[in-house]
Amino acid sequence: MNTSKFAAVLAVAVLWVSHSRGAEPAAPDVAKYLQQYGLEEIHANYTKFFTLLSDGKAVEANQLLADLLPKGVNPAVRDQVLRATAGLSAIFDRGVEDAELIGLNKISTKSIALYYVLNSNSGPVLVILMPFRQRDGWRTHTWMMETNAPKIIEALKGVGRFPTPDVIKFKPRGVTA
Repeated sequence: MNTSKFAAVLAVAVLWVSHSRGAEPAAPDVAKYLQQYGLEEIHANYTKFFTLLSDGKAVEANQLLADLLPKGVNPAVRDQVLRATAGLSAIFDRGVEDAELIGLNKISTKSIALYYVLNSNSGPVLVILMPFRQRDGWRTHTWMMETNAPKIIEALKGVGRFPTPDVIKFKPRGVTA
């Protein structure tokens, strides 16, 4: 094959590949999903919750989480959810570089589980926060965390994963802005 025919074939191949790639729909990002389900505010609150824990402000983080629970929730349930924050706070005390919102699982039209991975000094920690829609907005129904690798892998089966996670960076403790 002569050089001009080779160049023409190459040009057609490059154009076909470029067109084919361009024809694929763009992968939706986290912001689009959050907007689709009206979860921007609750995710912002969870981001603030994690940031407060990262800053060593567990009391403020607990208060923020308490404010996100349903109004009139059973006090025993409230106490149980807030006590669990102590375990998460201990993980942040050992060091967490960032948190990634990696996916969601739509439970119903009014209930969604959000999956965050904390990249901690002791390894990944899966945190699942489950908000539900209550008349005026999203409230936190419950949350759980898991540090056991096989259980993390099992918990992530069937979860809608974002092509690119939303990464929440934390400043290292002891560093001031």
